[in-house]
Amino acid sequence: MKRIFIIWALLIGVCYAQSKAGFYVVGGKVITVQDTSSRNYLKAVENAGVVPSVLQNAASNFLVTSEKAIGSYSLITAQYPFIGGNAATHKFNLNNPVDTDLGFRLVFFNSPTHTSAGVLFNGTTQYANTFLNPSTALSTTSNHISYYTPTNSLTGIQLPMGAATDGAGISFLHLNYSSANFISGSEASLVAYTPVSTNGYTIGTKIANNNQSVFYKGVKLATSTVSSSTLPNLNIYIGARNRSVSPFIDLYSTHTAGYVSAGSGMTDAISLGQSRIVTFFNSMQNR
Repeated sequence: MKRIFIIWALLIGVCYAQSKAGFYVVGGKVITVQDTSSRNYLKAVENAGVVPSVLQNAASNFLVTSEKAIGSYSLITAQYPFIGGNAATHKFNLNNPVDTDLGFRLVFFNSPTHTSAGVLFNGTTQYANTFLNPSTALSTTSNHISYYTPTNSLTGIQLPMGAATDGAGISFLHLNYSSANFISGSEASLVAYTPVSTNGYTIGTKIANNNQSVFYKGVKLATSTVSSSTLPNLNIYIGARNRSVSPFIDLYSTHTAGYVSAGSGMTDAISLGQSRIVTFFNSMQNR
């Protein structure tokens, strides 16, 4: 009787663990139990020609359910988990996985390399257009952008994502080994910090009281208090900076994009929680 109870307890434990991951194994078959938002995203990936694996199902479900649990999902306007391994699947915004500009799906230029790790840009010509215009899609007093990369490179001036009109921007900037910054609004109101590496998750955020902060690998690196200011009236690019004056695209990046998001501002607690979630989501896929 005791043996039967132990076996029963183990089975219950396994089933619980599988349900948290987003799937059950019944009779040797995998049965997914997906959050609706995750299911819609993965269906778009499948319709684009790639059937997500069990691991990708579990990773996507973990990402969405965890974000909803801490309150970050509702703060995200667009997020790109880059599941599927090619341009047709990597383009989708998880929060609205439709193939339209209004859905903020990506359009890739000059054929960046697509792998299971995400999207690799060549640092000279390649980028992606999010069609997300900060001046209309984001708030001047509450916004964020974030970027996960497995690439550790501080060589030269590189900008993993951003947009800038004359005097206003929203971007990350990695400058050699000496300095880096996050800008949300006036280019004079940047948050500066000294980078030691780039691989991992970086989030720059501004919340309603105009506290502007940068988090990297789950640590708050720097903060500043800035007044509200105009956000750029240009679409955010990934892999380079979109700007209003010549050169109209610059600061190309060689960082592989494993995850990208943009949306409303996040508190310190939510930012740190989001850092853990995105980092684990990528580690589940060996990124």
